[in-house]
Amino acid sequence: LTAWNAETASVCSADLGGNFCRIQPLYNLNFAPLSVGGGSVALFLLAYPAMAIASIPVAAITTRNTIGQWLGIAPPDPEVPYTISNILLTLSVVVPPFSIALITQDVQAVIQYVGGYAGLSVSFLCPLILLI
Repeated sequence: LTAWNAETASVCSADLGGNFCRIQPLYNLNFAPLSVGGGSVALFLLAYPAMAIASIPVAAITTRNTIGQWLGIAPPDPEVPYTISNILLTLSVVVPPFSIALITQDVQAVIQYVGGYAGLSVSFLCPLILLI
């Protein structure tokens, strides 16, 4: 960040090797003026956060199916997908993240909490698995 700290241009150059500009508040906006590949590279970099959001339904379905297998609940019949067990499993996966998102004001605290537990789990379980 200190490399571009003194830049005064508010708009970045579209040409490679052109003038730098101030760092934008959202990281992907720093790549907006790139003209490489007719602007397709810049468009991909700008749309990348939206692609990450698009994977949330797949993660929810995978988690629901995994919990169903752990609990020994048979997968729903594709002809009749609206069973009580399927609806309850789906709600048990979707409701906790949405409720936390609705009540929290400090997203950074949630990320630190989840990341801390994930990091501790990895640091304790990986050596254990290597020993077994």
